[in-house]
Amino acid sequence: MGHETLVLCALVVVGGSMSDLWEEIYRKETKTYKWTPSDSVVNFLPVLKDISAHKVLDVGCGTGRNALFLGKEGFIVVGIDISKTALQVADQKIKNEGLHNIILLQGDIADLPFPPQHFDAIISTNVIHHTKINDIKKIVNEIYDVLCHDGKGLVTVVADMDYKFGKGRRLEENTYELSEEAHREKGMIHHFFNEFETRALFNKFEILTTRLLQKDVEEGRSYHWEVTFSKSKSR
Repeated sequence: MGHETLVLCALVVVGGSMSDLWEEIYRKETKTYKWTPSDSVVNFLPVLKDISAHKVLDVGCGTGRNALFLGKEGFIVVGIDISKTALQVADQKIKNEGLHNIILLQGDIADLPFPPQHFDAIISTNVIHHTKINDIKKIVNEIYDVLCHDGKGLVTVVADMDYKFGKGRRLEENTYELSEEAHREKGMIHHFFNEFETRALFNKFEILTTRLLQKDVEEGRSYHWEVTFSKSKSR
């Protein structure tokens, strides 16, 4: 497979300004892009190898740190993100690394442009909680549709214990548009999950593990739920 970057369309998950917000964030962070893969994805690698995964979808791939890691491990990786700037950064890094097994798409993660059961595995780290709960459920349904039977998935979402919880304009239960004082992601929507809601979100799947992740950051203590799951043939 030759390396290629495909631009589908810059659709928006929620609201006309969401794409612009992400563009602004990525343009400001040119000197602080992360290239080290998520610990969750590194820990998920044995699962991918155990099922002999071939094609992996990275939902909300950003600048590609996890896609790059998996590409170097030999998987065919498709990364989809709303931000053109992030994908351009990822594309340049992929070319610099000489990888030819990663495809990048610009598009809406709530309307994945792939046929049913197209991927052996799916990852998404710290992405799908950036909208209201009904839209998050739609994203999870999309993930279910494009994941093959017995395929495996890994998703992380922000927890309601996180330091950002409650800081900003309340949109609905456990959902806030962050204020400037709360975080650099001014105007970004966050839905904060408890464990029960996290597990309920993936009730169409067979949940393999649920784990609370925490780390100290400059602004406070960050918490996320990590979920791994399987699309069982019996469901």
